[in-house]
Amino acid sequence: MRLAVGAVPRISGALVRAEPARGGYRRYLGWTLSLLPIPEDWNRARTLLAPMGDRAMHGDIPADDEILIAVLEAYQLNLTDVQPLLSWTVDCD
Repeated sequence: MRLAVGAVPRISGALVRAEPARGGYRRYLGWTLSLLPIPEDWNRARTLLAPMGDRAMHGDIPADDEILIAVLEAYQLNLTDVQPLLSWTVDCD
């Protein structure tokens, strides 16, 4: 849970600094991504996230909610930890 305390402000900082792109998307360049925290248990995070990346590379794009759940698990966060960020970027309440 130590990561959760620092992760939300760092993630929100990276989101704010990402460059706007067409269609309401954001560009997450290398310097922007370098602001994001690395999961404390990197091997566990890779085990959780790599299969989704493999699926996406083969055309099976995971749904947004599936990605969110996997990322929360990788960072060992609860939805309540990041709900303010999600509400700020997307109407998901």
